[in-house]
Amino acid sequence: MTNMVNMTNSEDGKRPVDGRNLRFVVMLTASEYQAINEFRHAQKISTLATAARLLIADGLKMNAATGTEIGVLSPAAAG
Repeated sequence: MTNMVNMTNSEDGKRPVDGRNLRFVVMLTASEYQAINEFRHAQKISTLATAARLLIADGLKMNAATGTEIGVLSPAAAG
């Protein structure tokens, strides 16, 4: 299996967008996808990727503010 995180510049020759140059694949359940897509439409966000980045950033900010650790779940526990 190939590395799921890669440098876009070195892997496929594309230039970074807005300073972003890392890419990774995330597998979602249908309900997770639906929740992100509903958030996207409610907030009038143009792309699913942008909505996902905003949700990740908000989660990281919340985690930093509360000082709690981010847990890692096994695929079975994650649902």
